[in-house]
Amino acid sequence: MARLARSLSALLVASALLLTGCSKSVEGESKAWTSNKAAADQLAVLYPAFSAPIKARIAEGEKAWAEAAGIADEKAKIEKMAEANKAVSGGFLGILKGLEQRTTKIRQNLVRVGGLTFDEADRMSAKAAIDDGNRILTGVDATLKAGAPDVNAATALLEKVKRDLDSVEKNLSTLEANFKRKQKAAANLPAQAPAAVPAAGAAAGATAAGAAAGAPAPAGAPAAAGTAAPAAAAAQAWKCEYCDATNEGTAKACKNCGAPHN
Repeated sequence: MARLARSLSALLVASALLLTGCSKSVEGESKAWTSNKAAADQLAVLYPAFSAPIKARIAEGEKAWAEAAGIADEKAKIEKMAEANKAVSGGFLGILKGLEQRTTKIRQNLVRVGGLTFDEADRMSAKAAIDDGNRILTGVDATLKAGAPDVNAATALLEKVKRDLDSVEKNLSTLEANFKRKQKAAANLPAQAPAAVPAAGAAAGATAAGAAAGAPAPAGAPAAAGTAAPAAAAAQAWKCEYCDATNEGTAKACKNCGAPHN
């Protein structure tokens, strides 16, 4: 199975190069047909539960290709050849082609994002998104195992798979972007030097003497009984513009999300 997937990946690269490197011509469509038809044949082996609709699309492409062989006008011939190529590479086949690589990458991202240390504000939403991603991947595996009986059913099922995977990727991208933003905000906080603390005896003596003489206590010393700290009283509480958490007036950063206070 892994070998088939690697072969399919090589064919996908070849098809992409043909699409970007060749303008529409009989030669270009012929090379694309060889690559696309081989990729469709491998998809039928890689996803046996979808073999019926895959083979139906291959038969549709082969019919168009045979019709192209009998067309003399070059422009009309190229159009019919392009129709054959689309039959064996577009629609639900296009979703199936890159599905294994896509789900593998999402699984890796779920593990990586799940290893990040989120703050309290994001922790629950991160867990919900990761659990939802794992649930969707389990559902995708079940869909691929169950398969579809015809082209219409395969199209409906795989379009839903695509939408679900789009949702997982978007959620993981949002989580990681928020995490990086908060990390950057925390890194940009100004460094604060620790305040000097006087010796206990000196502080107590200075406080008592100052209180008796009416002089202010030295910095760092506890205020004497009956006195208030004017700086703390004057400080106004502020609300974080990112998460609306209320913080003390002296706080330089939000206690909830870590965003700096301007």
